[in-house]
Amino acid sequence: YLSAPALSPDGRTALYVVNVGSRDTGKFSPRVWTVPTDGGEPAPLIGGNFSQKLPRFSPDGGTVFFLSDEGDTGVFQIWQLREGRRKRLTSLRRGVEWFSVSDDGKGLAFEAPLWPEDRENALTLLSPADRAAWREAQARRPIVIEELAYKFDETFGIPDGSISQLGNLELETERTAQLTWEPDQRRRPVFSPDGARIACWRFPHSGWKKTRGELTVYDLADGSFLQWTDGAAALEDPTVWQGSALLYSGYD
Repeated sequence: YLSAPALSPDGRTALYVVNVGSRDTGKFSPRVWTVPTDGGEPAPLIGGNFSQKLPRFSPDGGTVFFLSDEGDTGVFQIWQLREGRRKRLTSLRRGVEWFSVSDDGKGLAFEAPLWPEDRENALTLLSPADRAAWREAQARRPIVIEELAYKFDETFGIPDGSISQLGNLELETERTAQLTWEPDQRRRPVFSPDGARIACWRFPHSGWKKTRGELTVYDLADGSFLQWTDGAAALEDPTVWQGSALLYSGYD
């Protein structure tokens, strides 16, 4: 099946993800494909026996950013493809779940899952042996359920202990920074048009409201948060900055 379409700034090229099931593993493997919008033939963006997803164009159209598990990191990291050459841009301990590109093309805002033990080393890669040991320990770790969330489908009813936090990647210096370490989830970050703020969904509620996000804005200059909604009943889709306004999908 197809997902995550992205259109080049000049409108001539579309990227999308093809998820292909494997009879051997029983799992789906995503691959990024490209197709001309004038009706040309689609083709894989890059080769290789590894997964790619969430393609994004740079504002000038010369670079494609995407998530890939290529290499020995064992998790999805942000990569770039420019002039036929690809390069890994992040080395996060648990990888990256989602990201967006700033309007000026100078930065990427990303969402990364973290566990309590990652506080001091979230930006440090695990070795393959340490990663395998951690996964085995996770599989054996007792699960403590302190509350049940209604229709908590995305985690199949049982959270794994991770909390998504915000990060920022400066493309000119390739410097990665972890922006938040909070007790609640921060997801789907997008830059303001001037690149000074990041909007995201914060999940501050408990009980039956646990899956209800609130639109929150992070100021890159002073690190402050301002919650823009209260009981937004919003869908967890990416927001869109339009001038000083934020557009989001939801229901009343």
